[in-house]
Amino acid sequence: MLQEIIVIAIVAGAVIYTVFGVVRSLRKKNTGPCGDCSGCDVKKEFLLKYKTAKNPSEITCVDYRKK
Repeated sequence: MLQEIIVIAIVAGAVIYTVFGVVRSLRKKNTGPCGDCSGCDVKKEFLLKYKTAKNPSEITCVDYRKK
């Protein structure tokens, strides 16, 4: 009886984990130049420049990719 409960719990956990992964992958992603970037050097430099800029709307991540 205990073994069946453990197996059911493991299978339920695997199903929940799989459903979570599928839902996360299907959500709409930001398609901007740095939208899905997890933290490359270009993005770090961009964010630093963006925070210190007087007019941050003029700065784009595309400017740094051209270098």
